[in-house]
Amino acid sequence: MLTVSDASDLDFSRTCPRTTLIACDSSTQHVASGYEPLGFIPALLFAGATYVLGTLWPVESRTARAFTEGFYRHCEDQAER
Repeated sequence: MLTVSDASDLDFSRTCPRTTLIACDSSTQHVASGYEPLGFIPALLFAGATYVLGTLWPVESRTARAFTEGFYRHCEDQAER
């Protein structure tokens, strides 16, 4: 299982500009007393991801996978134009 600490130690600067979190509430964050957001999104951005796609609500795995496949297929189609 990937933790926030593990994610912040990764180096995505050259290998993974787009990052997708397919899990319930994967984009939710908590704000620490110092007003710094804690969660996977800040950790992945810190690790070099260009952007992170996640959910703010519970999702069914099958539905999330279908959405993600369609989303990236659309991105590829647009890039080819």
